[in-house]
Amino acid sequence: MPSAARSSRTRCCRNGLEALNALATQVSRFCLIINVYVNVNSSMATHYTIRDLAKEFDLTTRAIRFYEDMGLLRPERHGPGGRNRIYSARERARLRLTLRAKRLGLSLTEAKDIIDMYDSPRDTVPQLQKFTAVLAEHRKQLELQMHEIQANLDEVKQHEREAKQLMAKHQTIERV
Repeated sequence: MPSAARSSRTRCCRNGLEALNALATQVSRFCLIINVYVNVNSSMATHYTIRDLAKEFDLTTRAIRFYEDMGLLRPERHGPGGRNRIYSARERARLRLTLRAKRLGLSLTEAKDIIDMYDSPRDTVPQLQKFTAVLAEHRKQLELQMHEIQANLDEVKQHEREAKQLMAKHQTIERV
């Protein structure tokens, strides 16, 4: 194997490992947030409006309402007709978990399933098994994408070499 191709593969593998390490870091942060979420006392006096959360997380109020429609958030309703949403510290933590799951590449449904498990009184072992299964599937998808990207890069490099050879050949012919 030519050293350039070997170097390219090494660089890609290094980039792939960096991507997997970044994913592992995100997962450990996700687990830390889940631990914080589980331990948040729902009777805490801290409350947030939809605008507060939108500003803090750089989201639109529409996005937050969408997460509510998906069942990821369940704010208390106050005011005439329940028009005013009041989010507790626990709901804020759920929003943070949802956004972290999105950054990990999980679907909103997967995020909801995982977050909802921590609201139930069940044992943590099944919860962790579900979480690791979702992460393993996501890792497989990322590894497959990484393999496909590497194959595409190799093909692009081959086309670049062929185009450069043809250009050099045409320039030589034009000089003659």
